[in-house]
Amino acid sequence: MRYARPVLLLAIGLLGGIFLVFSWQNSLALRSVSIRINEGQREHVDHSLAGFGSAHRLPDYKVKLRVSRRLLAIDLGTRLDTSATNWLEFAVSDIVPLRHVQEVIIIEDDKVENDPLDRIQGNQLEQQGRAFQRRLTVDRSFEVGMKWFFSTPIGEAVTIALVVLILALTAQAFRR
Repeated sequence: MRYARPVLLLAIGLLGGIFLVFSWQNSLALRSVSIRINEGQREHVDHSLAGFGSAHRLPDYKVKLRVSRRLLAIDLGTRLDTSATNWLEFAVSDIVPLRHVQEVIIIEDDKVENDPLDRIQGNQLEQQGRAFQRRLTVDRSFEVGMKWFFSTPIGEAVTIALVVLILALTAQAFRR
């Protein structure tokens, strides 16, 4: 009985350490998506009739993000009359775990019909598609890591074990 309290505290510390390590390893959250047109690719331009609308010839780029566990794609917005020869950055306002990113869709946002320009699949930080390059910017988020941990069987088992150990430690303290 003399060694029960230190063993319980050691077990709680070990399980808490497992929680922190696994949560930290899986805590990458998407902050922004940047795109630029590949070298040698011609940029799509809007049509103009007899010079009318030539001020708005540059494309209107819209970026959508397809994420697992969500029914609809996340719309990251549109950049009007902008060239993608340099990096265009689109901020992600939702909390999106990097491991849930499935695809980035680049669209020419027209008034008549939207034209999909490229689809880049995967969640690597930098990736090249058919016509565009895509770069993902990530940050660590404790909330993302914690949600991942508690949604796994290991996380559930560690949580149950922690509760049981804390109850045992509390019961031991009341017996004295």
